[in-house]
Amino acid sequence: MPADDVYIRWVQLSIFQSHIRFHGHPPKCREPWNFSLETQKVVRDFLNLRYRLIPYIYSEAKRAAEGGLPLLRHLVLEYQDDPTVRNIEDQFLCGRNLLIAPILTRNDRRQVYLPEGMWYDFWSGEKLNGNNWITASVPLEKISIYVKEGTILPLGPIVQSTDEIDYQDLSLKIYPDGAGNAHFDLFDGASENKLTATIAGNDLHLSCAREPARMQVEFFGEARGKRLIKKPGIGEA
Repeated sequence: MPADDVYIRWVQLSIFQSHIRFHGHPPKCREPWNFSLETQKVVRDFLNLRYRLIPYIYSEAKRAAEGGLPLLRHLVLEYQDDPTVRNIEDQFLCGRNLLIAPILTRNDRRQVYLPEGMWYDFWSGEKLNGNNWITASVPLEKISIYVKEGTILPLGPIVQSTDEIDYQDLSLKIYPDGAGNAHFDLFDGASENKLTATIAGNDLHLSCAREPARMQVEFFGEARGKRLIKKPGIGEA
């Protein structure tokens, strides 16, 4: 049996994979309830986050399957002209828009390389320069997640099964690029829903091909403080 902190770190990096299961050997297997209450809470929080990320993970998995790239990919697959990424083996991309830097030791600090462009810290919303190494301090209840600029990250509600995932209830996190634009092509089953956002002066214009019935919107970077302008037919924020 792994120690509780090791178990938590394993779970954190595993939630970004297309499949996650808990395996082990009797008499004490590796289901979360075999660990401390504190560990169970952290694991539960990350399993909830995984369910919330399913709209993103499913969309990127579908695109990966159609294009021939893996869902989890080495940085060099997206940044082939950056020699720094070629020997980085302890970070990975989940799809095209999320960079994950797991903690692999008992030191809760690590160096993280951010490729070209701008990146946003998922937890704080802080905007960070790419082509740059940073030192990340990552307590046990978190994992380093960075969102690529120009991304609209769709999150669903917390559910207990993928059968309960509701694409009519979405939270959109908008991370604009340097030109004030963001987008994401959301796949909902067999259908595609194009999400776009553009900053124009003091406004942020948001549109989607099909409106969800319930929607919350959160802005980051230059989009913070802007007035949300929704295209006709889009759901309320």
